[in-house]
Amino acid sequence: MPTPHQPPPPDTAVDVRDMLVAHQAFRREFRLAPAAVERVAAGDRRQVRRVAKHLRFLIRLLDHHHTGEDRLLWPKLHHRVPDQLNALVTAMEHQHEQLHTLLTAVSEQVTAWVARADTETRGRLADTLRLLSQALDEHLNDEEDRILPLAARHLDMDEWQELERDGIGALPKTRAALAFGMLMYEGDPEVVSLMLGRAPAPARILMPRLAPRAYARHARRIHGTPAPETPTVTGSGLETVARRVYTDLWNDRRYDAADDLFHPDFISPAAPELTGGAAKLAAIRGYHAAFPDLKVTIDQVVTSASQVAVRWTITGTDTGGLRGRPPTGRTVTTWGVDFLEFEDGRIVRDWVGTDWLGTLVQLGVISSPWAKPAPGSVQS
Repeated sequence: MPTPHQPPPPDTAVDVRDMLVAHQAFRREFRLAPAAVERVAAGDRRQVRRVAKHLRFLIRLLDHHHTGEDRLLWPKLHHRVPDQLNALVTAMEHQHEQLHTLLTAVSEQVTAWVARADTETRGRLADTLRLLSQALDEHLNDEEDRILPLAARHLDMDEWQELERDGIGALPKTRAALAFGMLMYEGDPEVVSLMLGRAPAPARILMPRLAPRAYARHARRIHGTPAPETPTVTGSGLETVARRVYTDLWNDRRYDAADDLFHPDFISPAAPELTGGAAKLAAIRGYHAAFPDLKVTIDQVVTSASQVAVRWTITGTDTGGLRGRPPTGRTVTTWGVDFLEFEDGRIVRDWVGTDWLGTLVQLGVISSPWAKPAPGSVQS
């Protein structure tokens, strides 16, 4: 019969700071990822492939990091922590599942971007990466605040270092220097030194010189600088919620997301009939019925403490008829700006400004007021 694990005494808690170094690298690289994608010009297939390779490498690292925790950390904590804390560990495992879903979506969108190298797939990928980055930030914060202290008390050093060895062992040899460079770039030098001290002799000797150079070269190609700064992220996450209106509702037709995005007291002051999230959702559905191929591109986002402004472009073909009018079969492209006000993390008011005149002209519903009159016609 196996001997039950005896947790280390309180004064000999395991040093888990190496996990903080790994988390710091993941936070930085995934926060930088959306801008790295958006920086690539449409049609620049060489840079698309380069950034896609970078993203796939990050996904592989993060996926293995979480798989290692699922195999080597969570089962031990489930067994050893008091019953009242098991729900906490279960919540962390559920977050891993959510992150896996987002990582899968990113992987699929990277493949589409490589194939098309266009602005639409680029924008969709950048938006999903922002969702992933925020979800990852929240998960890593929870893990550091609530799980790592448990691991420090209830695992011994050999068990903890098994996690580290598992992660290092998964690195492809051709990219080991880059991975260590990511860790060393902002990592606590003392902790990095301890990590290298446990590595084989060649790595201990070579990595301090090779790894920083490898990361600097890589960062210049991906981020445009050998010394990227970690973007700051506001705790509110309002921009992420705002972006989901366009990605989840408008583009992906995930109508079940509306309750998460719109406050129960939602109103649209410029359109009093749009009171309540259900009314807003019905309006969006109406546009989808009129323009079944409708797609929205987010052009610019500006945030403040409680408001988000979104400038967008929309394209669609009128095959269903807009607001009761017969369908024209015409494809239109128009622009607009939404000002979104938030309460309790959801949209409570919106003000929408759009080029309705230009839209109606493109549909042929009205003639352009700036069109040159035909010879012999009389202008009223």
